[in-house]
Amino acid sequence: MRAQKKKPIDPETARRLSDLGHICFIEAMTQAMPLQAEQIAFHGGTSLHLSWKSPRFSEDLDFLLNRNLKPKMTKLIRKVEDRMRQILKAQDPDLDVSIADKTRDGSNLLNYRVTVSSAAVIGVVKVKAEFWQVESDYLRSYDTRFAYPLKNGDIVSSISQPVPAATLEAAYADKLTAFATRRHLKWRDVFDLWWIDQQIVTKPEEMADRFLHHVQAFDTYDGLPPAAALRKFLERTPEDILAEADPDLKKWLPKTLWQNLAGKGIEEILTHVRLAIADIAEVIEAREKILEHEVECDAFEP
Repeated sequence: MRAQKKKPIDPETARRLSDLGHICFIEAMTQAMPLQAEQIAFHGGTSLHLSWKSPRFSEDLDFLLNRNLKPKMTKLIRKVEDRMRQILKAQDPDLDVSIADKTRDGSNLLNYRVTVSSAAVIGVVKVKAEFWQVESDYLRSYDTRFAYPLKNGDIVSSISQPVPAATLEAAYADKLTAFATRRHLKWRDVFDLWWIDQQIVTKPEEMADRFLHHVQAFDTYDGLPPAAALRKFLERTPEDILAEADPDLKKWLPKTLWQNLAGKGIEEILTHVRLAIADIAEVIEAREKILEHEVECDAFEP
């Protein structure tokens, strides 16, 4: 009997393997080490999607990692790889995984490439798992809540352990940080900031405090002060930004959602985000002016 001919991987299979890569990596991590809030935080777009049910797809796994854990990461990743393989093969014997260390020498970002493959198809799916190293005090002041990252229908979700995931408030401050640090626009950040703002009530004064805490772990745009770095996004014309939504955002949204938002909806999202960013920048700038005034007054005191 002739063996069935393998077919090239199709988009639906690629998405399924990518989702499996996300869930199984996190599941394997929970079994390889205790995930405590003072050690690690799951954040970024995939956390929003898996932990808080954002409709936007995401491809990378992003974590904040206590810098003290770096010496243990090589051994930990090998454990994660072994455990992932067991989880995947328990679901489908054709599945396999490998994890390669892609970290650059001297980089603060620990970068791993997770490759999920199936003997039934030609082609593989690669997922990046990235760990940004931060100090212990930074993580202690970073708001997380234990959550079960999962997708509907995941077999492994029933055995997943909760992980410290960035709260929506922390995720909002992270997105502000992205605007203050990225040199290139990502419409995913625009959508995420808007989406989070539909889920929670944000107060500019409080969010400015969160943003100033979060941004200190990163280099701002051209080394500018935080408020000035935020305003770099506002310098771009709305027309230029809107022109990039298709395909920059379109490919990350379910087809029906994109169809509903295209045009007027996308314009409203951008308007909302521009106003939100301007509010945060104005709060910080007002504080800076007060501080400058106090310094000037102190200088004239006898």
